[in-house]
Amino acid sequence: MDCANGVGALQFAKFTEKIKANLKFELINTKVDQYKLINEACGAEYVQKEISYPASFNVERHGVKACSFDGDADRLIYFTHGVKNSGKPIVIDGDK
Repeated sequence: MDCANGVGALQFAKFTEKIKANLKFELINTKVDQYKLINEACGAEYVQKEISYPASFNVERHGVKACSFDGDADRLIYFTHGVKNSGKPIVIDGDK
């Protein structure tokens, strides 16, 4: 889960603690104390418009299901990482 280095990361960290026994996932881009990094090469809009993986995403893990929020956590985009995708995420775009 890409938190875009925004305020949502604080709540997602709490959420992770509550469900970690039932669902395995990892938070990335959680540097809320570095405001200049908000949405910098990460976040929902970045993934959707650039069709690129967010910063800190482990591109070696094929078949991973992932999502990106934007900096204030009011937008979400899902994407997957597939072997046949030639280095680009497969964006699951609800707008389309």
